[in-house]
Amino acid sequence: MTNGRQTQRVRKQDYHRILLTEVCPYETPVIFDNFGFYKQVQKLEERSEDIQRLLVPLIRDEKELKFSIPYIYNIRKDLDSPRTLSLIHPRSQLHFVEFFKKFGDQILLCCKKSKFSLRAPQKLTSKYYIKNPQENIKKYRSDTTVSAQHELNDRHLTTYFAYGENTRLHKFFESFDYIKLEKQYSQFCSLDISKCFDSIYTHSIAWALKTKEYTKRHIGIDGVFGDLFDQVMRCSNYNETAGIPIGPEVSRIFAEVIFQEVDERIEKRLQVSGLKIDIDYSMRRYVDDFFIFTNSDLISNQVMQAVEAECKAYKLNINEAKSLKAERPFITSKTKSLRSVQRRLIKLRESLFLGENYSSPRELPNQKTLVLHFIDDVKAACSADSDAYQLVSAYVVGWLSNRIISATDENINRTTGIEDCLTGFAHFFNFSIRTIFHFYSINPSHKSSIKLCIAVKLACTFYEKHMLAEIDSIKTTIYQLCKEFFSSSGYLGILSKNTNVSLLEAMNVLVLCKELGPQYLLPKEALHGIAKLDSIEPLNYFELITLLYYIGSEPFYAEVREKIMASIRQHLSRIEDARINSHKFHLLMDVLTCPYINRDFRSAIATQLYESVTGAKPGKVKIKALMDFFDANIWFVNWHSFDLLTVLEKKELLSGY
Repeated sequence: MTNGRQTQRVRKQDYHRILLTEVCPYETPVIFDNFGFYKQVQKLEERSEDIQRLLVPLIRDEKELKFSIPYIYNIRKDLDSPRTLSLIHPRSQLHFVEFFKKFGDQILLCCKKSKFSLRAPQKLTSKYYIKNPQENIKKYRSDTTVSAQHELNDRHLTTYFAYGENTRLHKFFESFDYIKLEKQYSQFCSLDISKCFDSIYTHSIAWALKTKEYTKRHIGIDGVFGDLFDQVMRCSNYNETAGIPIGPEVSRIFAEVIFQEVDERIEKRLQVSGLKIDIDYSMRRYVDDFFIFTNSDLISNQVMQAVEAECKAYKLNINEAKSLKAERPFITSKTKSLRSVQRRLIKLRESLFLGENYSSPRELPNQKTLVLHFIDDVKAACSADSDAYQLVSAYVVGWLSNRIISATDENINRTTGIEDCLTGFAHFFNFSIRTIFHFYSINPSHKSSIKLCIAVKLACTFYEKHMLAEIDSIKTTIYQLCKEFFSSSGYLGILSKNTNVSLLEAMNVLVLCKELGPQYLLPKEALHGIAKLDSIEPLNYFELITLLYYIGSEPFYAEVREKIMASIRQHLSRIEDARINSHKFHLLMDVLTCPYINRDFRSAIATQLYESVTGAKPGKVKIKALMDFFDANIWFVNWHSFDLLTVLEKKELLSGY
């Protein structure tokens, strides 16, 4: 243990671990995961000849790289706009595995040029840390769900490359570096690239690596690296040269290599103008956000013009609407609201617990009053800026979830003195969960849904261990709050505004409801929005797997099941393009392994797929072997033994940037 964290070693030679960390967006339904695919790749050579004959052409390119089409989906970015993400085809994911295996050192070398970057890869990950609360989630699992230890380690790797301290943007604004810059400079500007990943011209990576000066200094970097990175990225995105997939870590690394050259060119241009770095100006860049610190409008304008000119040279344009200028102190109304709420949370903690630790919860005879007063205080803190309420809501969800993690971690295995505290713990869990649901309903987001799931799952686990007689009481409360969420203005607002948005926030609440048990079935109406029962459009892959997982074999949701099966038939009416189409490949593998779908239906799909790939019809013996394989294996959804806490732990470690 070091500094309250446990260290785990990484098996560096396991290049396939990239499949677990670099190639999928963070924002996916909680039941989706690349672990099954990772295991399939590892075991591919051990499979029977017929299984290999089916799988190898689907996920490997023999000689030259061939393109694929990513599964494009939208999620809710904020109140008014969606964010488009890409789930790359597994065949293209394996292209990145081979590329990183061959060129990992060159990527690192290319990312040493910039003096401005806050999030550049610095070295290959040799170990990773798990904060105590997340690490100790392991001790909440029942013995029957614990996997082999090495498999747990495989699941919980952080990114392939190690980064500096600023893995999230907020860490920079809370750092001593930022305080030092505010002390040194009186003016602050921020610039943002308009639709950055959509605008990146893939060939520009070769431009960034073929400058004469750079090639002379780094003989080991040649055109092969840049051209191949360009090709691998294009192949993952329908051979498009305009734009790269949004979401995967590999795309941020691709962009970083380009921006490293842009940074160096900005610095040189300003040097020619007579401006000295860290004297006349300082700059920081986080992915595509530039932060400029100066002492005069004249210098600010010079730096901004240099940034704009060098970005334009790479076909990247500044988003004027998001440009911001401020004078010291560098604080916005949103930040003021957040600081006010943070001070209120310190008082809240004193209301919830005695002392510095979490072993002595206070009894709360007026729980409802405390909830109402706290909500009113948060509203008052945001009165000067209504948009701040959205930001602060997510912060409160995270803060309360972390208090539940700490309290559960500290007390789950207590054997002495806990009986006297159980009323206090019951009040604490009830207050926290009710308040989390309130603020989650105001601003549902994927990250907050993960925090919500962790809070609820750990609360139930605590009750199972110490207050088993009261478990139905807390589950009933959670069930009622889930029902209320599906009729909340936040959720209904998402439904009405964004018909083409994947409702990850609602999907994860469904998965949470499943954890409560079969006696807590949601009313059919709660599923109508996600199931799009009023629309003729078929459900997409994420909607299908989440709804299938939730309804299982339950006959109560017959109407939803009809929509699911109709959508699957529509998507899989032609499957000869599964080798190219990411949506189709992911759906195929999870349909073929799903125990909630009729085996005859799945067998017909497997027969069709085998014939499409091999050109030969499988006989009865072969099709039985194929179905036995699919029944016994997982790909992207673990239908048989899904462990929510394991998945939540992984999500926490790989939280988005």
